[in-house]
Amino acid sequence: MLAALSGRACRLTGITAADDVRSMVDGLLTLGFEPTWNEGSTEVTFGDRPKNPPPVAADPETRTIDCGLAGTTLRFLT
Repeated sequence: MLAALSGRACRLTGITAADDVRSMVDGLLTLGFEPTWNEGSTEVTFGDRPKNPPPVAADPETRTIDCGLAGTTLRFLT
């Protein structure tokens, strides 16, 4: 989360392919960040800043971040 918010290019290593990690990466994609993660790898990289922020929906009910069963994702992204 901090790497995504830093606004700078970052590389995180030692990432596992667990469901909560997938949920976090998917949630960051939904928010307009562009993490790059090959699930066969243990690295996630982020560019300098979000390139395509999603449009802000007038109705909050139409904005959906699917956190799955990942409590950590839920706490950080909502």
